[in-house]
Amino acid sequence: MMKRLNAVRTEGSAGALAVDDVEATPERAGRRGPAAWAAVWRRWPAALAVAAAGLMWGVDTVGGAQILLLLPMLYVVVAAVGRPLVVWPALLAGTGLVFALHLQNRIDVATALLVVAAAVGGAGLLRRAGRAETAVQLVGLLVFGGVAVLALHTGPELARVLVAAGWLSHGLWDLLHLRRRGVVPAAYAEWCAVLDVLVGVSLLVTY
Repeated sequence: MMKRLNAVRTEGSAGALAVDDVEATPERAGRRGPAAWAAVWRRWPAALAVAAAGLMWGVDTVGGAQILLLLPMLYVVVAAVGRPLVVWPALLAGTGLVFALHLQNRIDVATALLVVAAAVGGAGLLRRAGRAETAVQLVGLLVFGGVAVLALHTGPELARVLVAAGWLSHGLWDLLHLRRRGVVPAAYAEWCAVLDVLVGVSLLVTY
């Protein structure tokens, strides 16, 4: 008799738990919904980078090399100014400068970007507060800019590999700064890292 009562109680408890689970499911799903959107929102830089990479997918080697020059230049500008949030308007201004330079034939795009970066970096070296970081970013400009310039003056196949390697390597540079939480905002470092990797891959697979 006691065994039967225990069995009935066990079945009743299990049934009650099942009903509770069913009834709680919509509420839990409702709680998971905002949490999922919050997780997506936290990754908005990566999502924005995917969209930008889609617009740049299939970029040729020359265009890829010229824009590769822009990436370290932005780090130099931010380090020289000492204000991380400057990177976003600097990105817009730099992109506009590249497009404007493409509308004429007198001034070489790569030369113009290097001159601007060198001028801003030189001014940054005069600031005692940001001198060390500016020097680091100028080294980065020298490395990535050197790859870009070399790619612009070599054969098409080697140039494609060089530019792709430059973009992928700059993605690692971004991740390093994302980990450091320095120079540029974390959102920009994440955006640039994802964009760099995707553009680097596109240069390898689309030609």
